[in-house]
Amino acid sequence: MKQLDDEQYEVIDLMQVEHKERAMIDGQIHNVLSVAQVIEQIKEQFEERHGPLKEVNVAAAGRALKTIRGEASIDLSERLLISTEAVQNLELAAVQEAHEQLMKQTKELSTTYYCVGYSVLQYELDGEVIGNLIDQHGQVATIKVIATFLPRVVIESLIHSLERAGLKMSGLTLEPIAAIHVLIPQSMRRLNVALVDIGAGTSDIAITSDNTVSAYGMVPIAGDEITEQLSSHYLLDFPIAEQIKRRWTDGKTVEFEDILGMTYEASYEELLSILSPSIDELAIAISEQILSSNGGHPPQAVMVIGGGSLTPTLTERMSDHLKLPQARVQIRDTKAIKNVIIQDNIQNSPALVTPIGIALAAQESPIQYVSVSVNGRAVRLFELSNLTVGDVLIHAQINVSQLFGKPGLGMTLTVNGQFITVPGEHGTPSIIHRNGELVSIKSPVADGDAIEVIPGQKGKDAVAKISDLIEKIEPLHLTINGETYTIEPTLTLNGNPATLNELLKDRDVIEAKQLTTVGQCLEHCDIELARGESMLVKIDGRPHQLKPSNVLLYMNGQVATPQTAIQNGAVIQLIQQSERTLAQIAKELNLYTTSAISVQFNGELVNMTRMNYTIIVNDEEVTDLQLIVTNEDEVSWQTRPTTNFMFSDVFAHTNFELPTAARAQYQLSRNGSPAEFTDPIFNGDELAVNFF
Repeated sequence: MKQLDDEQYEVIDLMQVEHKERAMIDGQIHNVLSVAQVIEQIKEQFEERHGPLKEVNVAAAGRALKTIRGEASIDLSERLLISTEAVQNLELAAVQEAHEQLMKQTKELSTTYYCVGYSVLQYELDGEVIGNLIDQHGQVATIKVIATFLPRVVIESLIHSLERAGLKMSGLTLEPIAAIHVLIPQSMRRLNVALVDIGAGTSDIAITSDNTVSAYGMVPIAGDEITEQLSSHYLLDFPIAEQIKRRWTDGKTVEFEDILGMTYEASYEELLSILSPSIDELAIAISEQILSSNGGHPPQAVMVIGGGSLTPTLTERMSDHLKLPQARVQIRDTKAIKNVIIQDNIQNSPALVTPIGIALAAQESPIQYVSVSVNGRAVRLFELSNLTVGDVLIHAQINVSQLFGKPGLGMTLTVNGQFITVPGEHGTPSIIHRNGELVSIKSPVADGDAIEVIPGQKGKDAVAKISDLIEKIEPLHLTINGETYTIEPTLTLNGNPATLNELLKDRDVIEAKQLTTVGQCLEHCDIELARGESMLVKIDGRPHQLKPSNVLLYMNGQVATPQTAIQNGAVIQLIQQSERTLAQIAKELNLYTTSAISVQFNGELVNMTRMNYTIIVNDEEVTDLQLIVTNEDEVSWQTRPTTNFMFSDVFAHTNFELPTAARAQYQLSRNGSPAEFTDPIFNGDELAVNFF
């Protein structure tokens, strides 16, 4: 094939040579020597026509292809994806996760399968699909990919077969990828279409939807199963049965001889009847794989290619099993290939779609075979477009998580009752050299490159001092009763005194506080607020200790309480209240110092009181209860005998004077009855002096 311009290609030559024996079974090379002989035969004929041939592009069978979906997530609260390289690292982590899934499924060593390419299915932010993850803020970023893998044995057998024929593999593609490349271009992949390449040993399936190749599948039966059924029924050598099958597909009556020399003549209808169970088995197997690969429902259409697609009634049976109209299940041949000119001498056939697709894929997006070294170890791999350092690292089993060092350990602290997290430093990115030059994981690589990877270093664990979390608290400067005091703030670490320069560790508890009230400051300075001097008094000769007197509290000249907010530089005064009145003493001792009644005298209200105690202060009797005494005074209380008020007492509480003239006559009355001066009176009595 040669390229005519940016879009047009021309197939200038095409050759088919059949294997002389079944050197390939179910898409796998079983006899390298036999396959090498066929390759060498083709090479020689091409060289006669077109000159020396040194390098070729080949395709691996879909049977060997393993397709796994993988995903990887990152906690954005720890590290945002701030660059394309960071996103690519997460993509590679998803591919590595797919590789790990494959190893678990196959229970093989990690070197048994090699990744030959991947494509991103979607980016997600907190579970929602998003176009780009760079600088997105959220909780979790996720990337989902579809990754393809080939067994080492497939690659090695292809390489060795070519080397024995004197050829070097310059590029590799996959048979279903090659076919879909020419029949379903990118613009058509929004449609849900199944492509089936029915070859000799395998039937390869590719599914398109949502603008991507969403799935690959394979059925390990194809044209050879029809040939084997024919061989078994008529006792035919396999190559003879293959020839009969091809003549039968043309609709002709076929004559042949079995291994015992018996001659047969079989019509189209007779062979169809014999082969119908095998054809139906193939149609069912392909249809079920299509449904399985397409999420359980039929696609919009099915394209069928490959030599096996010419099997009579196969597409009709597939449409029945898929419940699709027959017009939606169609054989496609080389005429369906766009932008490719095919010489008239080349047969138009569905069997030639994949070979042309291989050539076209080699021109437009070949999988280049390269050999590179990673940290001194030789690695061979293929690329699906442009091979990058990241692809090589995955193939070399370099742990992608090591490309960026892990963040350092953080610390969780409690500061004044609040939980605080101090994060560790971010890890450093890996250092990657290609041939001594600093590169990134997206840098291209070529055959013979030497790659050296120095893994990223873990970030430093969180380091913090108390001063990093708490601003310096200034000391309080106070004047209390004329003396100067300095109160430093209290700072503790896990309950122990600490300084601002002390280093912290995980789960430390820091308390940093300054006193806030007058009472706290007085207590800190060992000044008792509620204790004044006590006083000793006697009651009926028995001593009684009074409570300490009050202390008056002032801050900056204003009355204060222990709960008053403190001010830096405040002047605090505590004044001892050592004086008290006799009334205050009586109240504290619960002494009822006086008795009182109220009476009506000559129509006017008279309030009468008398002392219940005789009060002696410094050997002198006093009656004024507002008299102020101090701790220096001697005070005693003597109980007076309990007697009732008498009528005569009323005259001491009024201005009334009895007449002194001898001829004056009057009568005392109490509540309307005659009374005497010595008669007892009670609260509420009505008293009067009546003259006549």
